[in-house]
Amino acid sequence: MKHLIYTGLICVLAIFSGCKKDFLDKLPDGVLTKEEAFKDPNLARGVLSNAYTNIPGYFDRYHWWSMLSPKSDESVDTDMNGTGVAWGLGTLSPSSNPIRIQDGPEVWGVFWSGIRKTNVFIENIHITPINDEVTSTAITTAQRDQWVAEAKVLRAFYHLELMKAYGAVSIMDRAYSPDFDFGTMKRNTFDECARWIAKECDAALPFLPVRRKQTGSSEEIGIGRISSMIALAIKARALLYNASPLHNPSNELKKWADARDAAKAVLDLANTSGEYKLWYSSSPADGSKNVYELFKQKDNGTAALSEVIWQHNFNNGHFTNVNSIPTAGGAKAGACPSQELVDAFETISGEPAILGYSDADHLQPVPNPDATDYNPADPYKNRDPRLTGYVYYDDSYWGKRGSTDYYVKIFEGGADGIRTDWKYTRTGYYIKKFTDPTRGNGLVSNPSPEGQAYWPIFRLAEFYLNYAEASNEAEGPTQAAREAINAIRKRAGMPDIKLKYASDQDKFRERIRNERRVELAFEEHRFYDVRRWNILKETDKLATGMRIVKNGNTITYNRFVVEQRRAWADKYRILPIPLNDDVKMPAYEQNFGW
Repeated sequence: MKHLIYTGLICVLAIFSGCKKDFLDKLPDGVLTKEEAFKDPNLARGVLSNAYTNIPGYFDRYHWWSMLSPKSDESVDTDMNGTGVAWGLGTLSPSSNPIRIQDGPEVWGVFWSGIRKTNVFIENIHITPINDEVTSTAITTAQRDQWVAEAKVLRAFYHLELMKAYGAVSIMDRAYSPDFDFGTMKRNTFDECARWIAKECDAALPFLPVRRKQTGSSEEIGIGRISSMIALAIKARALLYNASPLHNPSNELKKWADARDAAKAVLDLANTSGEYKLWYSSSPADGSKNVYELFKQKDNGTAALSEVIWQHNFNNGHFTNVNSIPTAGGAKAGACPSQELVDAFETISGEPAILGYSDADHLQPVPNPDATDYNPADPYKNRDPRLTGYVYYDDSYWGKRGSTDYYVKIFEGGADGIRTDWKYTRTGYYIKKFTDPTRGNGLVSNPSPEGQAYWPIFRLAEFYLNYAEASNEAEGPTQAAREAINAIRKRAGMPDIKLKYASDQDKFRERIRNERRVELAFEEHRFYDVRRWNILKETDKLATGMRIVKNGNTITYNRFVVEQRRAWADKYRILPIPLNDDVKMPAYEQNFGW
């Protein structure tokens, strides 16, 4: 896959710098001409498959096996030379972006390359012979229509991923000729991009199956390929971003209503098709009732994993090795959850444990007097079960070491405690979501058996949250919005949201955002959410941790500042266009502040 990404990037760089016609007549593999490939149905199918290879690996696939999470207030990167730390120091610039693919480029070029691949496919698939009687040497009209629909939705997805990071872009709906002057290319507005994405996805719906499967009709087969549910998900996310404060400064309620309706369409199709529903393991290894096991199972297109809308087909068994506790033999601790994230988990009674902080360094939490089940001297007791499912805290269950149960020891002097070595936590916590302690009987340095970790590009829970957010902004705290939030909470083993938090638009907004922060932790939403909400200055100035000291039967919990950060000014809401491309596209205009 790395080779395919690099060759695709070469093509997109050639586009921006100008190139010869004979080069553009070749496919991204540089071997076959377009005419040669598209006259063979199997090769044509391969061209479409190649367009999927520009979907990034997510997970820990950023530089030096890092997650995107430490570039937000969710966590701290244990590697002090890693991208999380570099990002926090404010080293981002048009010529240097700490957020890049491991040993490769940043995603700007990767997504543009993917867009070019889809455009080449769409514009040349007509060359492929059609035989509606279906032979080994031809495709049917229905197949061609489905493939084109796939390519158009995939193209829309790549545009959306660019927009999340870089703001409004040019709508690239064709493969440009070699004599096109890219120096004159200008951006479309964010609204134009989002509505084009929505239109493209809507147009593709009649030609796509609701869900991709391993077995079934020929139209359904193809786990990981575009479906109508994926198309609706892309549309809904695009319209949510379009309605958000960063891209909707005048707060046009029509944009929020469109985002609400798009999210509802996802939920409606889930209900009417019977193919999708919220999922949890009835007996996860740690005994909690939550979604933890979802991230360790491969989607096979059946109800066995009904929440997954689109899962990356990459099994990242490496993840647990670079996001691990030291006593398991991992390479490093990786993304260490912050105290701010831990504080976001409510008590089991449905009350916030704390209401905020009385000091700038977050060392003086403001207790919630209504959270009578929260005890600062035993802070992990009586908390939202998702805390147990997503975060390793002191004395939480890791898994089996052979036949012995192992509980992590993060207290001061403990085997998994805070140290400056990159194998140890910086914050007093380790990430649990996505990790698989069953690998090698709990020793992740043992390569057999491989761990299981799968990335959900889209899962159904997001769209309950999207619906609640957009509905509250469009029309206030409706009963339907509360029901959407309560569906997520019920699955997690939490009570319905209390009416005192859900009867006022401002208070409900705060709780919706917190529910999103907790439910979607580490899934690359928080980094973008605080930006689209325009609250980066409130969230990303520092990260804290918890140091636990045991003295006989006495245990004390001490908050401390782990990192002071610099990447929170307004310009950090949108990444800069890479310098090499910016100078070649003078009419494009660099992003604000860069």
